[in-house]
Amino acid sequence: MGWYLDKELWWAALGETFMRDHIVRDVSFADFLVDLSNVIRSHDSRHRAVSGLIRFERLLDALVIRENDPDVRTYLVVDRSLFAPALLPESERRVLSGLRRDGLLEVLDDADERLLELAQATGLQVISSDRFRGHRVEHPWLQGNTHQFLEPHVENDGRMVVRPVDLGVASSWDISRHAEKDQLKKQGLLAGPRRTPRYDILDRRWSCPDSRCTLYDTTRGTHVLLPRVRKGVPTCEVHGLGLADDGPRAPVVQLKLIVDGECVERFTCSGDGETPVGRAPTEGISIDPWLTSTERSLVSRHHFTLILRNGGLWVRDHSTNGTRISTRGRNGVMSEPIKLFPEQEHAVGPSDKIWFTARVTLSRSGRKFPSEIAQDYSHIASNAAASRTSRS
Repeated sequence: MGWYLDKELWWAALGETFMRDHIVRDVSFADFLVDLSNVIRSHDSRHRAVSGLIRFERLLDALVIRENDPDVRTYLVVDRSLFAPALLPESERRVLSGLRRDGLLEVLDDADERLLELAQATGLQVISSDRFRGHRVEHPWLQGNTHQFLEPHVENDGRMVVRPVDLGVASSWDISRHAEKDQLKKQGLLAGPRRTPRYDILDRRWSCPDSRCTLYDTTRGTHVLLPRVRKGVPTCEVHGLGLADDGPRAPVVQLKLIVDGECVERFTCSGDGETPVGRAPTEGISIDPWLTSTERSLVSRHHFTLILRNGGLWVRDHSTNGTRISTRGRNGVMSEPIKLFPEQEHAVGPSDKIWFTARVTLSRSGRKFPSEIAQDYSHIASNAAASRTSRS
C-alpha cells in the first residue's frame, strides 16, 4: 500500500516540476497568456463540470508540439474562486498554492479583465474557451478578432490540441447578457460547481453600516449596485463592512430608445407601477425630441403605458395608429413586428422591441437588474425542485 502511495506522490511531483518549467513570473518572457481557471475546468459529455490540473499539463504538451519548442513559456492568470474546496481536490489546491507562493500565478477576483489588459498591452495570444462577450464594450478590439485567441480541444482519439478561435461579432443583446454574468462573477455572486447566481442575495436590498456610505444607501434613490460577497457575506466594496439586509429589492427595468438603429437615450422604470410613454404625455417618458414632423402625426401623445409588476414588464396600447412589438426567440432572432390589441397587456421580454415608427423603437435592455435575475433563478430552482419531486 505504501509503495503505491509513494508512486502516486512521485507522479504528482513530476507533473508539478513539468508545469513549473513552462510558467514564467514576468509576462514579458511569455509565449502565451493562459486563462487557467477556464482551461482546467471543463464539461464532460453529460455537461457536468470536471476539473483537474492534468488538463493544464496536457495543454502544455499540446503547445510544445504545436510550437515545436520544448521550452514554451506561459503566463498564468487565475480566478480566486478556483481555490474553493468544491472545485479541486486538496492535493491540487496545494500545488496551486505553491505556484502562487512562488509568484507563478496571478490570482484575482476576476481574471478576465486582467487577461484582456495584458493581451492588449503585449499582443500575446490568449488560451481560453471563453469568448469574452461581456467585455466588448470596454474592449472593442475583441469584435471580429480572429488571430489572438486559442482554445484547448480534445480530439476523438483523446489527444488535446490547441486551435485558433474566431471571436466573431457579438450583438449588443449578446454583450449585455454576458456582461450580466461577468458582473455576477466579479462580485462573487456565483456559487457552487455550476456557478449558479446567489438569487437569495440578489433579491434583497443591502445597506452599509457606515453612515457616510452612499453606494448602498436605499434612502437616497433607487440603487441597483450589487454587493461583493466575501467569505459568504455581502460586503461593502469601499468600507469592507458586512451589509445589512434592508428587505426585498424593488423591481427595476432598463429601456433604450433606438433611433435609426442607434441608442439615443436610456430610461429606467423602478417599483411596481405604470409609466405613460408617447409624444408628449402629461407625465412619464416623452420621445418628442427624436421625432420628425411626419412622425409626430403618427405617434400619440400617450401612445402606450409600461406596466412594471411583480418584477415583469408589460405594455398596454392606447395609440390611434397602433403599437407593434417584435420579440426575440430562443435562437436569438427577432420576430416580425405584430400589432397589439388596444387596451390589452402584452409581456415585454429582455431585448424585445416596441415600435413607434419604422425607425423609432423602445427596447428592453439585454441587461437584467438584480430583482429580475433573482426572479429568473427562483423560477429555475422551483421548476427543478418540482421535477425532482415528480420523479421520486
